[in-house]
Amino acid sequence: MKLHSIALAAVLAGAFGGASAETYNFDLKGGPTVWSTYLVASHGVGEFTDTFTFTNYSVTSNVATSSLINVFNGVNDIDFTSVKLNGVDMSFKNNDWVSTIGFNDVAVNGTLSLVVTGVVTGKVGTTTFYGGNFAVTAVPEPTTYGMLLGGMAVLGFAARRRKQG
Repeated sequence: MKLHSIALAAVLAGAFGGASAETYNFDLKGGPTVWSTYLVASHGVGEFTDTFTFTNYSVTSNVATSSLINVFNGVNDIDFTSVKLNGVDMSFKNNDWVSTIGFNDVAVNGTLSLVVTGVVTGKVGTTTFYGGNFAVTAVPEPTTYGMLLGGMAVLGFAARRRKQG
Protein backbone atom coordinates (compact mmCIF):
# COMPACT_ATOMS: atom_id res chain seq x y z
CA MET A 1 0.00 0.00 0.00
CA LYS A 2 2.85 2.37 0.84
CA LEU A 3 4.46 1.85 -2.58
CA HIS A 4 1.11 2.60 -4.24
CA SER A 5 0.87 5.95 -2.35
CA ILE A 6 4.41 6.93 -3.34
CA ALA A 7 3.77 6.10 -7.00
CA LEU A 8 0.52 8.09 -6.96
CA ALA A 9 2.28 11.09 -5.37
CA ALA A 10 5.01 10.98 -8.04
CA VAL A 11 2.45 10.88 -10.86
CA LEU A 12 0.47 13.78 -9.38
CA ALA A 13 3.62 15.87 -8.84
CA GLY A 14 4.62 15.36 -12.47
CA ALA A 15 1.13 16.12 -13.73
CA PHE A 16 0.74 19.38 -11.86
CA GLY A 17 4.28 20.65 -12.14
CA GLY A 18 6.40 21.51 -9.19
CA ALA A 19 8.38 24.20 -7.53
CA SER A 20 11.75 25.13 -8.93
CA ALA A 21 14.50 27.38 -7.66
CA GLU A 22 17.31 28.65 -9.85
CA THR A 23 20.33 30.80 -9.04
CA TYR A 24 22.06 32.85 -11.74
CA ASN A 25 25.31 34.77 -11.28
CA PHE A 26 26.11 37.64 -13.63
CA ASP A 27 29.19 39.77 -14.07
CA LEU A 28 27.81 43.08 -15.28
CA LYS A 29 29.52 44.29 -18.47
CA GLY A 30 30.50 47.82 -19.41
CA GLY A 31 31.70 50.69 -17.29
CA PRO A 32 33.02 53.07 -16.19
CA THR A 33 29.57 54.66 -15.69
CA VAL A 34 27.05 52.06 -16.99
CA TRP A 35 27.10 48.28 -16.45
CA SER A 36 24.39 46.00 -17.84
CA THR A 37 23.35 42.49 -18.79
CA TYR A 38 20.44 40.68 -20.44
CA LEU A 39 18.49 38.22 -18.27
CA VAL A 40 16.44 35.24 -19.33
CA ALA A 41 14.88 32.40 -17.32
CA SER A 42 12.64 29.55 -18.43
CA HIS A 43 10.28 27.35 -16.44
CA GLY A 44 7.76 24.57 -16.78
CA VAL A 45 4.35 24.61 -15.15
CA GLY A 46 4.48 25.27 -11.39
CA GLU A 47 5.92 27.74 -8.91
CA PHE A 48 9.43 29.14 -9.29
CA THR A 49 11.97 31.31 -7.51
CA ASP A 50 14.85 32.80 -9.47
CA THR A 51 17.75 34.52 -7.73
CA PHE A 52 19.92 36.72 -9.93
CA THR A 53 23.18 37.91 -8.35
CA PHE A 54 25.10 40.77 -9.99
CA THR A 55 28.75 41.65 -9.44
CA ASN A 56 31.68 43.28 -11.24
CA TYR A 57 30.76 46.92 -11.18
CA SER A 58 32.39 49.72 -9.24
CA VAL A 59 31.74 53.21 -7.86
CA THR A 60 30.04 53.65 -4.50
CA SER A 61 26.87 55.51 -5.57
CA ASN A 62 24.77 53.68 -8.14
CA VAL A 63 21.19 53.24 -9.28
CA ALA A 64 19.67 50.08 -10.75
CA THR A 65 17.11 49.92 -13.56
CA SER A 66 15.40 46.83 -14.94
CA SER A 67 12.69 45.85 -17.38
CA LEU A 68 11.61 42.20 -17.63
CA ILE A 69 8.66 40.79 -19.55
CA ASN A 70 6.75 37.58 -20.25
CA VAL A 71 4.23 37.47 -23.09
CA PHE A 72 1.60 34.69 -22.98
CA ASN A 73 2.56 32.27 -25.74
CA GLY A 74 -0.84 30.60 -26.17
CA VAL A 75 0.25 27.58 -24.12
CA ASN A 76 1.86 28.81 -20.88
CA ASP A 77 1.63 32.00 -18.88
CA ILE A 78 3.77 33.45 -16.08
CA ASP A 79 2.29 35.43 -13.20
CA PHE A 80 4.86 37.10 -10.97
CA THR A 81 4.07 36.94 -7.24
CA SER A 82 7.05 38.81 -5.77
CA VAL A 83 10.07 40.79 -6.94
CA LYS A 84 12.75 41.96 -4.51
CA LEU A 85 16.02 43.80 -5.13
CA ASN A 86 18.32 43.36 -2.11
CA GLY A 87 15.26 42.52 -0.01
CA VAL A 88 13.24 45.59 -1.08
CA ASP A 89 9.91 45.05 -2.91
CA MET A 90 9.90 46.13 -6.55
CA SER A 91 6.91 46.71 -8.81
CA PHE A 92 5.40 44.14 -11.17
CA LYS A 93 2.15 43.72 -13.12
CA ASN A 94 0.24 40.68 -14.30
CA ASN A 95 -2.29 41.13 -17.10
CA ASP A 96 -4.09 38.59 -19.26
CA TRP A 97 -1.39 38.47 -21.94
CA VAL A 98 1.65 40.21 -20.47
CA SER A 99 3.46 40.13 -17.14
CA THR A 100 6.10 42.77 -16.48
CA ILE A 101 8.69 43.79 -13.91
CA GLY A 102 10.02 47.32 -14.01
CA PHE A 103 11.90 49.69 -11.78
CA ASN A 104 14.02 52.79 -12.33
CA ASP A 105 16.79 54.51 -10.42
CA VAL A 106 16.76 52.36 -7.28
CA ALA A 107 19.76 53.27 -5.09
CA VAL A 108 22.11 50.28 -4.78
CA ASN A 109 25.58 49.44 -3.55
CA GLY A 110 27.70 46.28 -3.39
CA THR A 111 26.61 42.85 -4.59
CA LEU A 112 23.05 42.95 -5.90
CA SER A 113 20.46 40.21 -5.55
CA LEU A 114 17.23 40.23 -7.58
CA VAL A 115 14.76 37.54 -6.43
CA VAL A 116 11.79 36.85 -8.73
CA THR A 117 9.03 34.46 -7.68
CA GLY A 118 5.99 33.44 -9.65
CA VAL A 119 3.89 30.67 -11.07
CA VAL A 120 3.64 29.23 -14.57
CA THR A 121 0.21 28.01 -15.63
CA GLY A 122 -0.61 26.09 -18.77
CA LYS A 123 0.30 22.79 -20.35
CA VAL A 124 2.50 20.40 -18.37
CA GLY A 125 5.62 19.35 -20.28
CA THR A 126 6.11 22.72 -21.97
CA THR A 127 8.12 25.74 -20.89
CA THR A 128 7.85 29.48 -21.05
CA PHE A 129 10.32 32.23 -20.29
CA TYR A 130 10.75 35.82 -19.26
CA GLY A 131 13.65 38.10 -19.99
CA GLY A 132 14.88 41.65 -20.27
CA ASN A 133 17.60 44.06 -19.23
CA PHE A 134 19.24 44.90 -15.93
CA ALA A 135 21.54 47.91 -15.63
CA VAL A 136 23.49 49.77 -12.97
CA THR A 137 24.42 53.40 -13.58
CA ALA A 138 26.93 55.41 -11.58
CA VAL A 139 25.55 58.49 -9.84
CA PRO A 140 28.00 61.40 -9.87
CA GLU A 141 29.28 62.39 -6.43
CA PRO A 142 28.23 65.85 -5.15
CA THR A 143 31.83 67.04 -5.55
CA THR A 144 31.57 66.29 -9.28
CA TYR A 145 28.60 68.66 -9.56
CA GLY A 146 30.50 71.26 -7.52
CA MET A 147 33.51 71.04 -9.83
CA LEU A 148 31.23 71.33 -12.87
CA LEU A 149 29.54 74.46 -11.50
CA GLY A 150 32.90 75.94 -10.49
CA GLY A 151 34.33 75.33 -13.96
CA MET A 152 31.30 76.92 -15.61
CA ALA A 153 31.66 79.96 -13.34
CA VAL A 154 35.33 80.35 -14.31
CA LEU A 155 34.44 80.08 -18.02
CA GLY A 156 31.66 82.65 -17.60
CA PHE A 157 34.01 85.01 -15.76
CA ALA A 158 36.67 84.62 -18.47
CA ALA A 159 34.14 85.23 -21.25
CA ARG A 160 32.81 88.34 -19.52
CA ARG A 161 36.29 89.67 -18.95
CA ARG A 162 37.23 89.05 -22.59
CA LYS A 163 34.05 90.85 -23.77
CA GLN A 164 34.81 93.90 -21.57
CA GLY A 165 38.50 94.04 -22.55
